[in-house]
Amino acid sequence: MELHRAGYIAGNGLNHWWRELHARYDGKLNLPIFRALKLIQYATESSRRALPIPQQAMEALQVWRAKSSFCQPDDWIFASEISFGKQPYWPATLWRRNVVPAIERAGITKSNLGWHTLRRSYASLLLSSGISLRVSMELMRHSTPEMTLGLYAQTVGDEKRDAGRMVASLVMGDSTQK
Repeated sequence: MELHRAGYIAGNGLNHWWRELHARYDGKLNLPIFRALKLIQYATESSRRALPIPQQAMEALQVWRAKSSFCQPDDWIFASEISFGKQPYWPATLWRRNVVPAIERAGITKSNLGWHTLRRSYASLLLSSGISLRVSMELMRHSTPEMTLGLYAQTVGDEKRDAGRMVASLVMGDSTQK
């Protein structure tokens, strides 16, 4: 789950072997796009770049590895017990079995949530935290700012109200000083 909190695409974050992570303990992981367990070409140049994995996610992966029955270098990081570790978990299965119950326990009632909801939240939180558009775009592995801003990022909390208040202060003067 930590990988997804860090904005990784579900299918990309699940389809990796331990040897890939072990080889990249510098805190980065190259996440190629897989379909039906076969590597396909990267969508864009930005998709080829390795991504930093937050320390919290690295720690969560080490805890996962210690619990997993499949922890050898050639095992999938998220190997399916049902397939005896020969295939990774499928994103839809993980969502249904793990994420939906967590959402329900948290009391979230919004319908139509999915992996991309987490990516949209990630993009919005990056930008509302003051992270530059360029860095946000690269972390999201988007090739254009339009993809990050137009499809993923949304304003968070009181940003619109605060923006309106700031512009009003500039144009009309600060009402608290009168």
